[in-house]
Amino acid sequence: MERRECKEYKLGLVVGRFQPLHKGHVSIIQAALDKCERVIVLIGSCQEKRTLRNPLSYNERKQMIRDTFGMCNENLIIAPTVNIGGGDCAIWGNYLMNICKFECDEYPDAYFTGTEPDRNYWFENYDIKTVVVDRGILPISATELRTKIVNNEDWEEYVPRYGNKDLIADIIKCVYTKKNLPIFSQVFIDK
Repeated sequence: MERRECKEYKLGLVVGRFQPLHKGHVSIIQAALDKCERVIVLIGSCQEKRTLRNPLSYNERKQMIRDTFGMCNENLIIAPTVNIGGGDCAIWGNYLMNICKFECDEYPDAYFTGTEPDRNYWFENYDIKTVVVDRGILPISATELRTKIVNNEDWEEYVPRYGNKDLIADIIKCVYTKKNLPIFSQVFIDK
């Protein structure tokens, strides 16, 4: 059996919609990878795509994360979550923890977040530490980033290097302007 590097936490949890993935998200995931033996990233609203709030599909967002952190990073698990209603309560936390248990055979012992340390009540029934990561390097939200993309403002400094960055921007622009997406984007990105 392979021995893992001894780190502060066994399993770290990161939750987000990543619409799109930006450097603030990357800093949170990287902090979790640095401090945890394994990290599970739960991608929210996976049942939605091509809406103003959720323009990108689950597979597109998963691919951005894989492109950024390595396709074969065995310490990084990525899994989908769907909206179950009432996302800001202990029921939501139970739902997230059950996904972690199913995907990883254990509950996380650390929850990594950037701007929402007040969400401790998600996990009030669990022994889990909240680790707040400073995202202040380039303070931006994904909503602000989508607006910059649509308005053709400078946006590339806010995102990491991932394979289909321009195609992701084109999808967001098409969703916001209600134009039809090019056929190739549906074939190559949303498998």
